[in-house]
Amino acid sequence: MSREQAPDSEADRRLRTWGRFTSALLAFIGMLGLLRTGFSGPAESVAVFVVHPLAAMVYLAAGLVGIALATTIAGRRIFGLTGGAALIVWGLLGMVLQGNPSAVFTGDRETVALHLLLGGVGLGLALLAQRDATPARSA
Repeated sequence: MSREQAPDSEADRRLRTWGRFTSALLAFIGMLGLLRTGFSGPAESVAVFVVHPLAAMVYLAAGLVGIALATTIAGRRIFGLTGGAALIVWGLLGMVLQGNPSAVFTGDRETVALHLLLGGVGLGLALLAQRDATPARSA
């Protein structure tokens, strides 16, 4: 058992898997993006995603923070809620702004889909885990 009091619920285990996967993926895309674009310059294609240097730094930082937070139940929930919401907002801004005023908000379909998918799943799993952790009130 971890440093937490209660054992992991099924929703917490799914959130842990999502957190580990998402953190590793964001850190990987961030590292590849920085290797490809450097710290300045135009957005470049990294695998199937278009990555701006600033976005690459954000991906790397978010991935490393997610890896650190994935060690506890509370940390996973925080990362799922905040990271999921941030990815959804970033994806929606990418759809609306289409790279204007900055290529950080790329309108690239694959990148927008990644943000919306990872954000939606993370937010949903964090809310499920929170619901499971809340004790039922008797009337």
